[in-house]
Amino acid sequence: MGNPQEITIQAMHKAIAEGLQQAFPALNVKAYETLKERVRCPAAALNMIALEPDTDVGTEQLAVRTRWELHLLMHVKDADVNIEIGALVAAVSKWLHGNRFGLPVHPAEFFGAYPDEWSQEKRAYEEWRVEFEVRGYLGESVWAGEGIIPQTVLVSYTPRVGVDHEPEYTEVTDATLPNG
Repeated sequence: MGNPQEITIQAMHKAIAEGLQQAFPALNVKAYETLKERVRCPAAALNMIALEPDTDVGTEQLAVRTRWELHLLMHVKDADVNIEIGALVAAVSKWLHGNRFGLPVHPAEFFGAYPDEWSQEKRAYEEWRVEFEVRGYLGESVWAGEGIIPQTVLVSYTPRVGVDHEPEYTEVTDATLPNG
């Protein structure tokens, strides 16, 4: 990515949830916290589970790896529930992997899908957890794309660097650079 654009966690959550709803209209897409009550199935519950630093790109933005989990649920009484939820997990995982969700982010990376442990309130559901990661940049870039564009790029090698050694610098062109 050239000059990364700013994103927010709210925009990421909204774009992923809306994208899921559009790609899979039968899914009842919710925030994870809302699954404590009875749910219309098939359902998908989206939750960000980690926010970790990523490689600094020199824009003074916070480069982040956002880790997400998506809980897919079906009623245990649905016909062929194990086959159907497996097919849904596979289709959603394929849709997630490489998706940018219409945002200025790196393509999503699918990490895995796993049957989820039953909790007391979810015994009526067959549940799988899909994990994926989206990398992006929080905050504004200090590089607005304005100002002076360098016309000449010079290079030198340690210890011949700095103002005292400027005459020894070599201009970078399409030619091969000299060895130090």
